[in-house]
Amino acid sequence: MIVDDIKNIAKTQKVYVSFDMDGVIAEYDISKNDLHKTKTNDYYKIKRPIKTIIHIMKMLFEIQNIEVGILSACHFENQKQDKIEWLKINVPFLKKENIHIISYEKIKFDEKNKYSLKTQYLENLFKNNQYIVFHIDDDVRVIKSMKNSSDINVVHISSLIE
Repeated sequence: MIVDDIKNIAKTQKVYVSFDMDGVIAEYDISKNDLHKTKTNDYYKIKRPIKTIIHIMKMLFEIQNIEVGILSACHFENQKQDKIEWLKINVPFLKKENIHIISYEKIKFDEKNKYSLKTQYLENLFKNNQYIVFHIDDDVRVIKSMKNSSDINVVHISSLIE
């Protein structure tokens, strides 16, 4: 299992494990699929935490040489704050400096490169750094982009579930 691989690597090297939010640590409600594309306030506060994955995050967080973080995206700035508030409640052990949320409202991108934004973010964040970087996501388009990076080990969320 990938968690055992991460633990083994951490015996000799520093490891950073980032988790996506929607569909990974928070329920992704397909019936409300387009609601996140509006400036709706408090959209995130009703999300159900996926406790199995949050427990894995906590277990990794407690291991020496492992840093745990969030790398998520949202359409609008107000959603960014909603996600941060949700994390404070549901994943209180996370360090503030390890919470990274990309707001599409603040950056220029097109549909062609949208799914590589997380890849670029992690590559920039860990440029010239000594961490072995893992990212856990559920979006196959993001995963496909990250697989092209030699700096990131990307894992589908299903690899963490026994």
